[in-house]
Amino acid sequence: MYIRTQRALAVGVSDKSSVDLMICGGFVQKETGSICGSFANQMMNYVQVGIAFMGAMSIDQQFNILTPTLDKATLKRMIVKNASKSYLVVDQSKFNRKALMKINHMKDYTGVVTTRKFTGEEMKRIKEQNIHLIPVEV
Repeated sequence: MYIRTQRALAVGVSDKSSVDLMICGGFVQKETGSICGSFANQMMNYVQVGIAFMGAMSIDQQFNILTPTLDKATLKRMIVKNASKSYLVVDQSKFNRKALMKINHMKDYTGVVTTRKFTGEEMKRIKEQNIHLIPVEV
């Protein structure tokens, strides 16, 4: 059912927009609707994008971006690598959480769009690591 919904969304966007839309092939993760796996990795290895907007499940106290699966970590690393600009878009609930696989670090993104209010110590580390924050009020 998700694949039909995703296809309907893609057709709807492409019919009503001047944006060229490409959908990555692979396995659909039932819990999140994410597409990942070796087919997705192969496809993304050849794709260069102007701007990538990325989500994350977890960000630890050292600002590492984490995910539970190797497939997602590999795919997300590749997308960031192949994008001219990449933005991490995360709400405050993603911070100070753990997961098994490291994707990368907040400093690896052009900018981090977030609702998180950082402590003074965190802001000091963010500035030292040259992380570009884009705060969003909710």
